[in-house]
Amino acid sequence: MFEVLSPDEAHRLHELAASPYRPRVIVELSEWIEGEKRALEVRASVMGPMEPEVRRRAKVVVQKMLELDVLYHDWVKGKIS
Repeated sequence: MFEVLSPDEAHRLHELAASPYRPRVIVELSEWIEGEKRALEVRASVMGPMEPEVRRRAKVVVQKMLELDVLYHDWVKGKIS
């Protein structure tokens, strides 16, 4: 389920985005996602994008991207720092 940010939270989001700081959990997950995406591109170019293993790994990457969205939301809400 998605929650809409209040105007104050949206302003906080822009302030946080302007800062180079990111909580460790966000940095680690972002780096994992980027690494998996690069590996997945190589795997898909070798195996083909419709191979079951490529599709399974792509689903995992998408799930992690959704988890990252939740972490950013939690950061804006002050649940993580």
